Amino acid sequence: MVVADLDTALLFAAAGQLDPLDKTDNFNNYKQVILDASRDLTNDAKALVAGATGTQEQLAAAATSSIKSIEDVARAMKSAAITMTSADRAGQEQLLDAARTVALKLQDHVDASLKGTERACTGPRGPHIGRTCVC
Repeated sequence: MVVADLDTALLFAAAGQLDPLDKTDNFNNYKQVILDASRDLTNDAKALVAGATGTQEQLAAAATSSIKSIEDVARAMKSAAITMTSADRAGQEQLLDAARTVALKLQDHVDASLKGTERACTGPRGPHIGRTCVC
Protein backbone atom coordinates (compact mmCIF):
# COMPACT_ATOMS: atom_id res chain seq x y z
CA MET A 1 0.00 0.00 0.00
CA VAL A 2 1.55 3.21 -1.22
CA VAL A 3 0.11 5.58 1.38
CA ALA A 4 1.04 3.32 4.30
CA ASP A 5 4.60 2.97 2.98
CA LEU A 6 4.94 6.74 2.66
CA ASP A 7 3.48 7.21 6.15
CA THR A 8 6.16 4.87 7.50
CA ALA A 9 8.90 6.75 5.66
CA LEU A 10 7.51 10.03 7.03
CA LEU A 11 7.74 8.66 10.57
CA PHE A 12 11.38 7.72 10.05
CA ALA A 13 12.11 11.13 8.51
CA ALA A 14 10.47 12.94 11.42
CA ALA A 15 12.55 10.87 13.83
CA GLY A 16 15.74 11.73 11.97
CA GLN A 17 16.32 8.11 11.02
CA LEU A 18 16.04 8.27 7.22
CA ASP A 19 19.62 8.13 5.95
CA PRO A 20 21.11 6.50 2.85
CA LEU A 21 23.00 3.23 3.12
CA ASP A 22 25.14 4.32 0.17
CA LYS A 23 26.72 7.67 1.07
CA THR A 24 27.62 8.30 -2.60
CA ASP A 25 23.98 8.24 -3.69
CA ASN A 26 22.61 11.72 -4.37
CA PHE A 27 19.40 13.52 -5.22
CA ASN A 28 20.42 14.16 -8.84
CA ASN A 29 20.18 10.43 -9.52
CA TYR A 30 16.40 10.61 -9.01
CA LYS A 31 15.36 13.86 -10.72
CA GLN A 32 14.75 12.31 -14.14
CA VAL A 33 13.18 9.19 -12.62
CA ILE A 34 10.71 11.37 -10.70
CA LEU A 35 9.96 13.42 -13.81
CA ASP A 36 9.36 10.35 -15.98
CA ALA A 37 7.21 8.61 -13.37
CA SER A 38 5.19 11.80 -12.85
CA ARG A 39 4.64 12.12 -16.60
CA ASP A 40 3.42 8.51 -16.73
CA LEU A 41 1.10 9.17 -13.80
CA THR A 42 -0.36 12.21 -15.55
CA ASN A 43 -1.06 10.13 -18.66
CA ASP A 44 -2.63 7.41 -16.52
CA ALA A 45 -4.88 9.93 -14.80
CA LYS A 46 -6.08 11.08 -18.23
CA ALA A 47 -6.70 7.44 -19.16
CA LEU A 48 -8.80 7.04 -16.01
CA VAL A 49 -11.09 9.80 -17.19
CA ALA A 50 -11.36 8.20 -20.62
CA GLY A 51 -11.83 4.76 -19.05
CA ALA A 52 -14.77 5.99 -17.02
CA THR A 53 -16.76 6.28 -20.24
CA GLY A 54 -15.38 3.05 -21.73
CA THR A 55 -15.69 -0.56 -20.80
CA GLN A 56 -15.06 -2.03 -17.39
CA GLU A 57 -11.87 -3.60 -18.74
CA GLN A 58 -10.59 -0.22 -19.97
CA LEU A 59 -11.30 1.35 -16.59
CA ALA A 60 -9.60 -1.52 -14.75
CA ALA A 61 -6.56 -1.29 -17.03
CA ALA A 62 -6.32 2.47 -16.49
CA ALA A 63 -6.68 2.10 -12.72
CA THR A 64 -4.08 -0.68 -12.58
CA SER A 65 -1.67 1.35 -14.68
CA SER A 66 -2.16 4.42 -12.49
CA ILE A 67 -1.40 2.35 -9.40
CA LYS A 68 1.85 1.13 -10.95
CA SER A 69 2.73 4.72 -11.80
CA ILE A 70 2.06 6.05 -8.29
CA GLU A 71 4.15 3.21 -6.90
CA ASP A 72 6.98 4.31 -9.23
CA VAL A 73 6.57 7.96 -8.18
CA ALA A 74 6.50 7.05 -4.49
CA ARG A 75 9.56 4.79 -4.78
CA ALA A 76 11.55 7.50 -6.59
CA MET A 77 10.45 10.23 -4.17
CA LYS A 78 11.32 8.04 -1.20
CA SER A 79 14.76 7.25 -2.64
CA ALA A 80 15.35 10.94 -3.36
CA ALA A 81 14.29 11.88 0.18
CA ILE A 82 16.69 9.34 1.65
CA THR A 83 19.60 10.88 -0.28
CA MET A 84 18.88 14.22 1.41
CA THR A 85 19.91 12.60 4.75
CA SER A 86 18.37 13.29 8.11
CA ALA A 87 20.37 16.52 8.28
CA ASP A 88 17.53 17.98 6.17
CA ARG A 89 14.51 16.46 7.91
CA ALA A 90 12.20 19.24 6.69
CA GLY A 91 13.18 18.61 3.07
CA GLN A 92 12.69 14.88 3.47
CA GLU A 93 9.28 15.38 5.04
CA GLN A 94 8.18 17.82 2.32
CA LEU A 95 9.18 15.44 -0.45
CA LEU A 96 7.51 12.45 1.18
CA ASP A 97 4.40 14.44 2.06
CA ALA A 98 4.09 15.61 -1.55
CA ALA A 99 4.21 12.00 -2.76
CA ARG A 100 1.66 11.02 -0.10
CA THR A 101 -0.69 13.82 -1.18
CA VAL A 102 -0.46 12.75 -4.83
CA ALA A 103 -1.19 9.14 -3.83
CA LEU A 104 -4.24 10.20 -1.82
CA LYS A 105 -5.55 12.36 -4.67
CA LEU A 106 -5.06 9.50 -7.12
CA GLN A 107 -6.99 7.28 -4.73
CA ASP A 108 -9.83 9.82 -4.75
CA HIS A 109 -9.66 9.98 -8.55
CA VAL A 110 -9.90 6.20 -8.88
CA ASP A 111 -12.77 6.12 -6.38
CA ALA A 112 -14.61 8.85 -8.28
CA SER A 113 -14.05 7.09 -11.61
CA LEU A 114 -15.44 3.85 -10.22
CA LYS A 115 -18.33 5.61 -8.53
CA GLY A 116 -19.04 7.70 -11.62
CA THR A 117 -19.56 4.54 -13.61
CA GLU A 118 -21.52 2.99 -10.75
CA ARG A 119 -19.12 0.08 -10.59
CA ALA A 120 -18.48 -1.05 -7.05
CA CYS A 121 -15.70 -3.24 -5.78
CA THR A 122 -16.96 -6.30 -4.00
CA GLY A 123 -13.68 -7.52 -2.58
CA PRO A 124 -9.92 -7.51 -2.80
CA ARG A 125 -9.64 -8.64 -6.44
CA GLY A 126 -6.90 -6.37 -7.59
CA PRO A 127 -4.17 -3.91 -6.68
CA HIS A 128 -4.88 -1.44 -3.90
CA ILE A 129 -3.97 2.12 -3.04
CA GLY A 130 -5.02 2.59 0.52
CA ARG A 131 -8.74 1.86 0.55
CA THR A 132 -9.31 1.52 -3.22
CA CYS A 133 -9.83 -1.89 -4.79
CA VAL A 134 -9.28 -2.03 -8.52
CA CYS A 135 -11.89 -4.39 -9.95
